[in-house]
Amino acid sequence: MEDLAALFNAFYTRFVLRDLLAKITPGTIVLVAISTIFIWKPEDVAHYFAGLTIWAWTILLAFSWITGIAIQSIGECFGNKTNGRFGIRYYPKEKFLFSIDAKFEKDLNNCVITEELKKEFTYNGETLSDNATVKKEERPTRWKITDGEKFIIKKEDDPLNVYGKFNTDKEWYKFHVKFSNSRKATPEDKQNVERFIVIKEACGNGSFAFLIVIVLLIAKRFIPCFKKSLQLEGCDKPEVLCFALIIAIIFTLFLQWMHKIHVQRQYDYMLAVLEKKDC
Repeated sequence: MEDLAALFNAFYTRFVLRDLLAKITPGTIVLVAISTIFIWKPEDVAHYFAGLTIWAWTILLAFSWITGIAIQSIGECFGNKTNGRFGIRYYPKEKFLFSIDAKFEKDLNNCVITEELKKEFTYNGETLSDNATVKKEERPTRWKITDGEKFIIKKEDDPLNVYGKFNTDKEWYKFHVKFSNSRKATPEDKQNVERFIVIKEACGNGSFAFLIVIVLLIAKRFIPCFKKSLQLEGCDKPEVLCFALIIAIIFTLFLQWMHKIHVQRQYDYMLAVLEKKDC
């Protein structure tokens, strides 16, 4: 039993699960979808896979991995174009900077930046100029300070927490390296973070794999050149295509939702570990 646990842990520490679930699986989904929608009947695809040799499986898995990388690239492009609203991103938009006393809430509600608040920012390594402005956002207990760069202040429990933005990938890499090198991060903590990463990447890439399936199903149904060629029994029936389309849409939306959740969960967990008090 201990050997099995050690093997499973090795899958995380050596990134095997990340490649298997976040690259090979989404790539396989797209390749199987292309095969069943445009080329063979579903039962023929299953029969084809059953007859593959170990070397053929190796080549197929490698091709699935490459396809998964392509899917991830598409997702990253969407993430960059939509500023993270839809697509794949690896870190949250906001990063925690420091906390300030709840007494500043009244001033923030009145859209006033006091000298005392400026001193709090300076003490924590940030500066606010005389041109800084504060605006209360539509969401309750949340304010935005604009002063060249933007700061977000949120009321979370008792203190007011100040957040900045991850402006570059390099900032995220530095934070990740800080966590990895921290003595506060135990091997178990690092393994838990890897679990978050596996889920985050698998959901992100998986959502775009199903998005590609949606595009293929729509192309099969409505684009003339696809309708007239490669006709298959069953797959051309409107009810079958409609059902498959609905399933693919549901999977896309929920996987994208889970991707965003685990992007934030990973960061929150890493931050909580770094904020632990030394024993």
